[in-house]
Order: sequence, then C-alpha cells, then structure tokens
Amino acid sequence: MVSARVSVSEITPITGNDVPGISMPSSDGETVNLATLTDMAIVFVQPGASNPNNPPSEDWLAGWKQIQGAAGCTGQCKTFNEVLPRLSNIDCQVFGLSGQSPDEQAAVHQALGLQYPLLSDADALFLSALGLKQFEYQGRSYHPRLTLVINNGVLVNIVADIEDPAQHVLDLVKDVG
Repeated sequence: MVSARVSVSEITPITGNDVPGISMPSSDGETVNLATLTDMAIVFVQPGASNPNNPPSEDWLAGWKQIQGAAGCTGQCKTFNEVLPRLSNIDCQVFGLSGQSPDEQAAVHQALGLQYPLLSDADALFLSALGLKQFEYQGRSYHPRLTLVINNGVLVNIVADIEDPAQHVLDLVKDVG
C-alpha cells in the first residue's frame, strides 16, 4: 500500500547529527542551505500543497485521500502561517519543503499568502540524504510527510508518522514555544 507516512527509524541522520548540507531554491527566489542556519528552524516536509487557483480534479483528490498521510498539505501550510508570529517571537524560522518545482511552490506561496518560504527539493537530494524515498501517485513522485526541528544546523527533533498535519503544527508549537 502506498503511504506518505514514515517512521523515525527510517531516517538516516538521527537527532544530534548535522542536517544534510544541500542548497535548495526557495519560493522567494533565494537559495537556502539548512545546514548553515544559525537559529532554530522547523522544516516541515510534505508531499506538496495544492494551489487554490489551480486545484486538482475531484477524481485525483479522491485517490490522493486514499494514500495514508498524504492529504492535508494545504491545511498544514495555512496552520504554520497562523502560528508564525508565535514562532518568530522565539527566533524560530519556518520552512516548508517538498518535491514540487520552484515555480509550483512560488505559485502556492503567493496563492496562500504564506509568510515563510517553501523549499524545492525537486531532485530529491535532501530527501535521499535523509535516507528516505519518494512515493508514487499517478505517475508523479512525492515526498513523505515529516517534520525536522533544527538548531544551528543540527537536528534536535524529528517527528514522523504524522496523522493530522494541521493538529501536528499546533502540537509542535506547544513543544518548541
């Protein structure tokens, strides 16, 4: 069965190790290397948010909802946007990361009015450095869902097997803030 959920045991770098030093384009036109961050950061890895200006078909969406852990990307993005002021108050940056192209992410970023960047790992180099693989749906590859908490380029927490993406954001904010 296809699943977008992973367990922490499937991830190669464990907490206390450095984040893979891979530069990725962001929705704001910059390039970000998570290993060089000097503050705390939350990086939520997800299959990819839908652009409300170009939504998927009902048939596509019905199949997507059958994939364990896949649905909820757009809601997760919106919930991070809502809690961003609270995270900014504790000097914690937020990044979304998926295998979507930089152009797709820029469109989603603008359509959702996000106040944090989305990182494109379209070639799955960052995902591979974590020891993870993409899953397939209707001829396209997608990243699984997990969250990394990074401090000064070091993984301090990895959250996987996320059941409810939006609730996960609220729970995570309680833990870090």
